[in-house]
Amino acid sequence: DTRAAEASYRGALSQFDRLVQADPSNVVAARSAAISREKLAGTIVALGRPQDAIELLDVALATHDRIAAGDPGSVRFDMTLPEMRMSARSPVITT
Repeated sequence: DTRAAEASYRGALSQFDRLVQADPSNVVAARSAAISREKLAGTIVALGRPQDAIELLDVALATHDRIAAGDPGSVRFDMTLPEMRMSARSPVITT
């Protein structure tokens, strides 16, 4: 059920956002919040609201950029960020 998935992702996002607010240096919580935003955005697109997903994707990408900037030598981020930038809006654009 897509609407149930939306509610579930919103609940998870709320919890991760609280963790990040409590400890802004918590990279794991920040990354989890970004991933939750991406999944929520995909669900919102599936529900026929692609424009609503854009802000979520922009915040997720900004979070990934911030995490990568904190660890500039990370090969993992060097490899994933360009791909994310190219694909972040693809579900929105193609819908």
